[in-house]
Amino acid sequence: MKTLKAVVVFALALAVGWAAGPASASAFVRRYHASECHPTNNGTATYYVENNGLLNSSGYASAYICPFISDDNQPHTNVWALYVHGQKTQAGGSDAVTTCVKYWAANGFNCSFDTSTSAVGVWGIPSLLTAWNTDNGQNFPYIKLTLQPNSGFFGSFVVN
Repeated sequence: MKTLKAVVVFALALAVGWAAGPASASAFVRRYHASECHPTNNGTATYYVENNGLLNSSGYASAYICPFISDDNQPHTNVWALYVHGQKTQAGGSDAVTTCVKYWAANGFNCSFDTSTSAVGVWGIPSLLTAWNTDNGQNFPYIKLTLQPNSGFFGSFVVN
């Protein structure tokens, strides 16, 4: 009888410990390489350079779209920080980033306000996440960049 009682107490303690134990962390850091992005205008002169990243070699500011993977395990609605990194090589204009979603069941999209830099040199821009954080989770997220002539994009990382 003592043995049975000890086994029941042990099993109960094990079950309570398992139920009250720490849950697995859901935080993630995801990195995206610049080569995953593409210009929105097929006429934009763009190429990848090891030193400069995805380089806008045209004579005008150009927009780029970068995919963002969102799934049940790592949804875009849970992202709390997005940092985009690149380089501006000449004065004039601003390089900018924004987060957007393309609606899944209707024409249209929604974007956050741009964040930008006009500083020459290597930059890191934190992006506003309003379009992702207020989304219902069913739409398709992406990152939109505007690069000035001769500006380059290295990549981005997100944290939840």
